[in-house]
Amino acid sequence: MSHQQCHRHDRHRLRSRRTRSRPLRFTASLLALAACGAPNEGRLTAGLSGGASSATHTTDAGSDETSESTDDASSAGPSTGASTTSDTSTAGGETSGETSGETSGETSDATDDTSGETTGSPQLDCWEKDPNVWMITEINSPGLGENPREPGMSSDGLTLWYSADTPNGNRPFMATRDTLMDSFEAGSQIASWPGLELSFDKPRAIGEHELVLASDGDLWTTVRVGNSWSEPTVLDISVPWADPDAPSWDPDNVVTNESLGSVTEDGALLVFTRQSGPTNVTLDGPINRILTATRPPFSAPGTAFGALDEPTLPAELTEYPYPLYCPTVSPDGLHMLFASTFPFPVPDDPDAWIDKLVIQYVQRASPDADWDDGVQTLSSLSVESWQACPAAITHDGCQLVFTRNLMADVLPDEEDRYRIYLATR
Repeated sequence: MSHQQCHRHDRHRLRSRRTRSRPLRFTASLLALAACGAPNEGRLTAGLSGGASSATHTTDAGSDETSESTDDASSAGPSTGASTTSDTSTAGGETSGETSGETSGETSDATDDTSGETTGSPQLDCWEKDPNVWMITEINSPGLGENPREPGMSSDGLTLWYSADTPNGNRPFMATRDTLMDSFEAGSQIASWPGLELSFDKPRAIGEHELVLASDGDLWTTVRVGNSWSEPTVLDISVPWADPDAPSWDPDNVVTNESLGSVTEDGALLVFTRQSGPTNVTLDGPINRILTATRPPFSAPGTAFGALDEPTLPAELTEYPYPLYCPTVSPDGLHMLFASTFPFPVPDDPDAWIDKLVIQYVQRASPDADWDDGVQTLSSLSVESWQACPAAITHDGCQLVFTRNLMADVLPDEEDRYRIYLATR
């Protein structure tokens, strides 16, 4: 462990979980607390437009399940993912009654080419399909553990990584399925780290022997040795708090707040955000900016990331300081999804924020090229009163895991305000 990591590790032990009790303020510091549903990232009190989709529901004749298809649904393939709920509730804009089992509804009037039944092997490429046509199901099997959140997914779509509550705080879990038509029904905790008081979220796997994690506003890594995962250490690219004894919303500390995005399949590109971007006058502080770190492809587990850079984004994203969240790159690094208020500036009225955080999409021609091909807004994945953030996408672009975070007081259950979804096209 480097001197910097030792220093930061001690600092984190001293801070413990203090960030979980910090008050929320509608300023730029608010953006550093819990965006995309994470307990320690910026949660916007937030209304979209780019437009919430008026979802349609398709019901499997053999069960009581409901799945959601977006407005212009014309894809033919079955939806996938668990859709098991115990109580009737409003689920991110759609109603889901008491259901169990696997959702298998199909959209009608199919016109797009599809790959038919899938088994985890390469499918037809979906990147050229309409980015606003999806079949959506909720991943919510009780077998996944208590309060599953912050998901990631393998490039073939067969493994789901996520965090869930344990007596030691949030810890990484893993769930698998045999085919892309199956649900993620049961997960298992992969590490306990009883000596650490911190919670760890956003597990992102690099191969089978390395995880990158997020905790307390920093990026961490753990390496698998045999059947055990090493105690996490802070990545060298993370910036220490300016004042470990000050709260996270202290102006000097805010600019060090980091959130993990994703990693390419070869482990060469790490994408994350740091709240050190330009000042947004409405938010009265700096916004998140997307950063990248690199290392040689297929490096040994634990190899340090370096060459920190800020990628060039389309001009329309930088002419106004839009807050940016949840950067999610495709396994090959040629496609990126993220969440933002784009194309709408930050509202002056905090109450107008309710569902402004929407999933966006950009692409590039090669791993070394700029993201300069324009921005597409995936408004069909958003519903009224819920923020949306991408989490992972398969190599062919056919399955996307994303989350919705409820920001309006329309549900009585405080614990039921964050949900995971699987979108298929």
